[in-house]
Amino acid sequence: DLELSLGDQVVLTAVDGAVTNSTRLRLKKGAHVMTARYSSPKNGPAVLRVYWQSRDFAREPIPAGALAHDQTETLARFARLRRGRELVQEHRCAACHEHAVAGRGGPALFGVGSRLRVGWMARWIENPKQLRAMARMPKLLHGAVAPKAARDIAAYLGTLGEIPAAPSAQEADEQQRKDGAEIFVDYGCLACHTLTASSQSTGTGRIPLSHVAAKWHPGALVEFLANPARHFPDTRMPDYGFTDEEARSVAAFLLSVDARPLPLPVDAGDPVAGERLVRRLGCAACHGLAVPGEVKAPRRPVSRAGSVACKFADYGLSGEDLECLREFLTSSRASSFTAVEYAERSLRSQRCVACHDYDSQAALLSRVQEEAASLVEPDPDAPAYAGALPSLTHAGSKLQTTWLVRWLREGAEPRPRPWLTMPMPRFRLDAERIARGLAFAHGFAETGGPATVHDGMLVDGSNAPTLDHGRNPADPDTLLAAGGKLLPQDGGFGCTNCHAVGDAPAASVFEAPGIDLALTTRRLRKEYFHRWLLDPTRVDPATKMTRFIGADGLSGLTTVLGGRGWEQVEAIWQHLAARR
Repeated sequence: DLELSLGDQVVLTAVDGAVTNSTRLRLKKGAHVMTARYSSPKNGPAVLRVYWQSRDFAREPIPAGALAHDQTETLARFARLRRGRELVQEHRCAACHEHAVAGRGGPALFGVGSRLRVGWMARWIENPKQLRAMARMPKLLHGAVAPKAARDIAAYLGTLGEIPAAPSAQEADEQQRKDGAEIFVDYGCLACHTLTASSQSTGTGRIPLSHVAAKWHPGALVEFLANPARHFPDTRMPDYGFTDEEARSVAAFLLSVDARPLPLPVDAGDPVAGERLVRRLGCAACHGLAVPGEVKAPRRPVSRAGSVACKFADYGLSGEDLECLREFLTSSRASSFTAVEYAERSLRSQRCVACHDYDSQAALLSRVQEEAASLVEPDPDAPAYAGALPSLTHAGSKLQTTWLVRWLREGAEPRPRPWLTMPMPRFRLDAERIARGLAFAHGFAETGGPATVHDGMLVDGSNAPTLDHGRNPADPDTLLAAGGKLLPQDGGFGCTNCHAVGDAPAASVFEAPGIDLALTTRRLRKEYFHRWLLDPTRVDPATKMTRFIGADGLSGLTTVLGGRGWEQVEAIWQHLAARR
C-alpha cells in the first residue's frame, strides 16, 4: 500500500494495486516536501512509478532532476559502504583475501614479453601511478631497492614469449598514419584517451597515449587493437571490431605520436632474481602466470579492529577511501551489487558518459573538438548529425530490456543510426544486469513491469501504458487502418520523409535522418513512444523532430481519427507492430 503527499495534502493512494489519483492542484514555485508512506506486499515484488501532468505537458514520470533529498547520517553511511564495496572489487582484494568481494582479474602475463617492452614494464612495475594516475595496480616495491627489483621483474617477464613481426606497423607510410588518425578521431578515442602526458591531472580521467611506442612491440599493438580482451578478459577497452587493415592504421598513427620521451632504465635486470620476486610478491594472484605465489595473506584485508592488512601494497588511496574501505570490511552487510548499482558502476567505469550525455552531464567528447581538429582537418561538408550520439538519460525507460541486452551484448543489424561515424563498440560486461539495472532505475521490472491495471487498461509493462488521458480508444481494426494513413506526407504527418520503413527508404530527409520505423516496436517501450510523439522536445530539447500534437492532445490532422492525437499515436504504434 502507498500514500503519497505533497506538504500536508495527500495526492495519491494505492491499496492492493488500485490507484486513486489526486485532483488537479496548483504548485507554487520552489521546493515542496514529498512524503511517501509505503508497506510492502505480502508476496512478490512491487514496482512504483509516479507520474505528473499539467496543461503544458502530457503525463510523464516525474523526472529525477525534479527531485532532491536531505542528507542524513544513515544515507551517508550507506554511501560509504557502497564506496567501500566498489574499492574492494576494483582493487581485487579477493585475489588474496577470503573475506572480500570478488573482483575483476588483471591482464594475463603469459607471453607478455612478446607484447610489452622490458624498459616500459620496469617503469610501470616500480610505480604504476607515475605512468597512469588512475592505475589500480598497487606499488609493491619500496625504498632504494625498488628500481633494481623492478628491472629484475621486467627482465624475467621479458623472457616470456617471442616478439612478433609487424612489417606494416614498423614500415607504415604517411597515408596509413593519416588513415589511423581519422579512425582515432571518428571513433571517439579522444573521449577516453589523450595524446599528451600532461593531461593526467586535468580531472577528465583520460588515459594518456604518449608512451605507446615505449610500451608496445608494434605487432602486438596491432593484435591488441583487433582483439583487446584476448589477454585481459576484463579490460575496459572496448572492441570496435577493427579489420586487420584498420588496426594496422591506428597502430601506425599511435606509434608515430611525437610525445615527451619516457626515460627508461639503462641497466638490464636479472631475470633469475626477477622470477624469485614474482613468487615472493604473489603476482599470480591477480595475473595469469605459471609461477605460483608465496604470499600468505590474512583472511581479512582489514582486521575487525580496523587496521589494514596490506602493509606492502600501496594503492594510493585517499584517507576518505581508506575509511570507506575499513567501514565496509568491518561491517556485516551483504556484499552483492544490485542491478541498479551494477548499471551505475558500469556507466562510470566504462566511461559511457564520455561519449553520451547523461542527465545534466554533457558528454566529454563534445569538449575535445579542438583537440580532434588538431589531428584531422574537419570536413566542412560533414552533417552535424553524423556525430550526434544519443543521450543515455532515458535509456531505461526508452528501450525494451530484451532489445537493450542484445544491443549491448552483440550489437544489432540493421544499426538504428547507420549515419553515425562512430559505431557502438562492444564491451565485456554483463549486458543483462546493465539493462535490468537501467530499467529498474526508471521503475520498470525485468521485462518492463508487472501486469497491472492503468487507467482502465491491462498492460504488460514492456509495451505500455498508453497515455490515453482517460479516454476510450477506437477499436483495434480502426486504429490499425488509420496507422498506415498517418505515416506518409499525403494525408498524414509526413513521417516517411525522414524515416525509412523497412525496405522503403526515406523520401526526402530534411534536417536529419530518422531511425527506421520498422524497428520501433522492437526497440522502444510503448510508453516512451507515446511521450515522444506527443511532445518530442519535452523529452529531448535538441531534437530535430517536429511536434505535431498540441498541449490539448489534438493534432491539425483532423481527417484521421478526428485529430485526437493520443489516439493517432496509438494507431501508428499498432500499424508498426503489425508489420513485425
